[in-house]
Amino acid sequence: HTHTRGARCQMESKIAFVPSQHSFASVPRRLLGQLPRIGAGEPVALRLCWTSGGERREAVVGWGGGVAAGDALELPSALAEALGLSSARAVHVSHASSLPLAVRATLAPESPEDWALVSGGAARLEETALTQLNVLTAGTRVPLWLDGAACAWLRVSELHAADGPVAAARLASGSELHIAPPVAAAAAAGGGGGIRLVLDQRLSGPLGLVARPLDFRAHGVDKIYHLESGPPPQGAGPLVYFVRAEFESAQVIAAQLSCAEGSSARATLHFVPRRSLPCEKLLEEAGVYSRLVVRECHLHLLPLDKDLLSLERPCFRALYHDGDMSVLHSVASSILELEDLYGPVASLRGKGSCAQQVSRMLKQMRQPRQEAGRPAE
Repeated sequence: HTHTRGARCQMESKIAFVPSQHSFASVPRRLLGQLPRIGAGEPVALRLCWTSGGERREAVVGWGGGVAAGDALELPSALAEALGLSSARAVHVSHASSLPLAVRATLAPESPEDWALVSGGAARLEETALTQLNVLTAGTRVPLWLDGAACAWLRVSELHAADGPVAAARLASGSELHIAPPVAAAAAAGGGGGIRLVLDQRLSGPLGLVARPLDFRAHGVDKIYHLESGPPPQGAGPLVYFVRAEFESAQVIAAQLSCAEGSSARATLHFVPRRSLPCEKLLEEAGVYSRLVVRECHLHLLPLDKDLLSLERPCFRALYHDGDMSVLHSVASSILELEDLYGPVASLRGKGSCAQQVSRMLKQMRQPRQEAGRPAE
C-alpha cells in the first residue's frame, strides 16, 4: 500500500530479519520505483515508522541498492536489534530526502572489549565502516564487523553536518569518523574532556609518517599542542607529553607543572626514543617528578620511501656541542632491529669515531644473544 502525507510518500511493507554483516536495508522489488536511484556515491536514507506498545516509533536506515529476495523489507538482525525493531511485523517506508550528509561523526565503543576490537583495526576503520554503514542517528547503537567475523558495538555520540550538529545524517566518502575509547567517552560525558597531547615540535614530522590524525583521535586525543614556554594547555582531560629526551624540553615541562593546578598538575611523560636519567634528575630537583608517570617510546627507523629509512633525529649539535652520545645508541639499536627482521647485515660501513662507537655498541648488544645460543646476527 502507498500512503501520501504532504509531499512524502509512505509505502507499507512487511519486514524480515536476515543474518547480514552490514547495516543496509534491502528493498522489495515492488517498491523500487518509489525510491531514487543509487549513484554518484550519494547514500540513500529510508525512514521507517511502526507502532510498538501502542506508541509510534521512527528510525532511519541506509539503503545501498540491495533488492530483497521476497516481498518483505529485509533488515540485518543486528541492526533490527539496535533499533528496537525485533518485535515489529510491518513498517511504513519513505525516502528521507532531507537527511544531510555528515561532515564528522563521533562514535564510542560500548565496552572495553569493543574498544579492543576497534583499536586493533584503526588503520582501516573508516574504509570498513563505509562498507557497512551509510546512515547514523545520534544516541543509537550500531554494529560494526571487523575482520569478517568479530562484531563491535558502538554508540553514536555526535553528528555534525556542514551547518552544525544534527540528529541524523548520511555517511559518504568524505565523512570523518572519530572513535573515542570508553574511558575518554565517559570523561567527555562528565565534562572531563579528551587527552591533551603536547608534542615536541620536532616530532610532528616523524610521527606524521606513521600515524594519521584519525589514529590519535581513535585513542582519545582531543587536541594536539606544541611544547613551548608558558602554562600547560587548559582543560580537564589527561595531560600527555611526547618529547625528545633533552634538557630544554624537561625544563619547559618542569616549569609548566610547577605552575599548574588541578588535573594539569599531573601528567604522563613519554621520552623519545628512550628515558634520560639527567632529564629525570632535573624533573626531580624541580619537585615535579612525583606528579609524572614517565615512560619511553622506542621511535627509531621511519619510512621516508620504499627503500629509505631514517631516524629523523638531528644529532650534530648533540654530538659535537653537547657531548650527548645517546643518539649513537639509537643508531645501534635500529641496526639490530633490522637484523632481527631480515637477518645479518652482510656489509656494514661507517666513517669516523662515531661510527666506531656504533660498531662497538653493536658487538655489546649481540653478546647476550650469542651467550644465549642465538645466532650472531
